Amino acid sequence: MQCELVAMRCTTHQASLASNKVMNKFFSVQARQEAHHALIFEKAFSWMRPKHFQRLQYSSLNYFENKLQKSLSENNLGESIIAQQLLFEGLGEITLEKLSMAADVRGLGFQRIRNTILKQERAHHAYGEKYIDDVLNVQDSNIGTILVQCREYLELLHTTLHEMNFVLEYYGHNSESFYQSFLKQLPSRIREEL
Repeated sequence: MQCELVAMRCTTHQASLASNKVMNKFFSVQARQEAHHALIFEKAFSWMRPKHFQRLQYSSLNYFENKLQKSLSENNLGESIIAQQLLFEGLGEITLEKLSMAADVRGLGFQRIRNTILKQERAHHAYGEKYIDDVLNVQDSNIGTILVQCREYLELLHTTLHEMNFVLEYYGHNSESFYQSFLKQLPSRIREEL
């Protein structure tokens, strides 16, 4: 749930910085979807969690959000798209895919809502991929700046996954396999330079 709230706050701020109506609409819709995801995950967590699981706040996720909000406060929409739509949503997509498969194996149900949320995560991530492709095709000299930003946010996301490892292990996964799957789906020009 904490991840969805981070995404909701970010995309709400991104909508206020959007340079055109299409961009504003995308971010506004994403913010509403993230708020809905947070509500669903809150209910699902309270209903399905193993009794020994406590709700935790992940410190590295707080650092991630602080860094992201700093970029937004400096009107750096490009950096926020790299962090939120490309990286955070990409990791969310991989995580939801793997956890959804584990939920199927355990017969936990809610397949329709899981598929809807996963479809939305894929659309959010696809927006980030398209943004990066457009930037790299027009302004090739920005690859160095993009790589620096990616590395900084990736380090925080990698740490966040390790903090969540006990939850992932419960579903038969581990944080490192998630992270490696996530890296493989990054745009090739970025992945080759990391």
